[in-house]
Amino acid sequence: MSLGILPYLLYQSKQVFENAYPGEKITAPGFLNSLLRSDRPTVVESGIADGSGHVRTARIKYRTRMPKGVSRTTDDCTINRIPAYSEAAIPTTSFRAIGLHLPDALIAQFEKESSNIAPLNTNPVLPGGGAMMEIYNMIMETANGLFGDINDDLLALLSFGTNAVSGSSSARTINFTLSNSNNYLDSGMGKLIQDTFVNQVNIQDCYLVGNGLINQYYIQQPAKSADFAGLNTSQLALPKLYYDQNTYSAWGSNHFGLFEKNAVQLVNINRFAGFRGGDKLTTQLGTMTLPVKDVLGNGELSNFKFDYQLSYVSCPTEVNVNGVTTSIDRGWVLQLMSSYTLFQVPSDAYDSTDPLTGVNGAYHYLATNS
Repeated sequence: MSLGILPYLLYQSKQVFENAYPGEKITAPGFLNSLLRSDRPTVVESGIADGSGHVRTARIKYRTRMPKGVSRTTDDCTINRIPAYSEAAIPTTSFRAIGLHLPDALIAQFEKESSNIAPLNTNPVLPGGGAMMEIYNMIMETANGLFGDINDDLLALLSFGTNAVSGSSSARTINFTLSNSNNYLDSGMGKLIQDTFVNQVNIQDCYLVGNGLINQYYIQQPAKSADFAGLNTSQLALPKLYYDQNTYSAWGSNHFGLFEKNAVQLVNINRFAGFRGGDKLTTQLGTMTLPVKDVLGNGELSNFKFDYQLSYVSCPTEVNVNGVTTSIDRGWVLQLMSSYTLFQVPSDAYDSTDPLTGVNGAYHYLATNS
């Protein structure tokens, strides 16, 4: 005998669309990815927060190199220079957080797989080695917004230095000449590489972040052969490019940055490591990384560490949800948060009479195509 009508089957969209599932797609945050390269130095970061739970203040000391014209031509024992240290403070950290609530009553309506434990990383959010599947899915679905906001904050913190070629920090135009029979030496990647000679940096120790024409130029390189002038640009020493859609609003259309490796450094501080983490009876504190890649397949994002706070609402109550008083039932509340900043080569790292005065290893460019 029939026990009733089954109105419909309800499938998880992730199960249906698999890799095309919109909830876990992450817009490529190229600038953040560039800062999270696997070989990035962590001297400052590990000094401020060494994993014990103690957070310290750090400063960097530096001396300028001696420019030419200071040495003398007479043997008179004159003292020409007394090298002195300067100090630079690490900027105050920015902060981002997202709070998620998952009521038990909602999980009870789902199939039992939603309450299974899913592996997250070596520091479990819940006993059993991971997080409840529904919490795990919620975390993955916040990744795009979190990484996007963090990337935007870092772009706002970035300071482009002087380009020794122009003597200015303004965007320097690089024109990628339309194909013809002429070989314009002062254009395109040839011009950019020549700029690195003047700025005294090895192009192989650089990378690019940007949008628009520079990205389209890179897209074509694998299919290039010699042009009408006999030049095969795919054979040039091209630095790695990190595409970043958010640079459209931060820098402008067709803008890109040339960065000397390690000149711009990310400081990612975790406050719930060491003695500050663990089971606090009413809440669980710790750190986690998210096993994610952006839409372009860059896996550097999985190197970014978040703090988390997991607590259980043991009785129905009212809370503030984006400024609105809202009633919630028993269930889990997860706070995912991070503190971070940028540290760059100081603007006065070179003497005022040095050809590289004002250079900090971050160079601003605008690509054109005419």
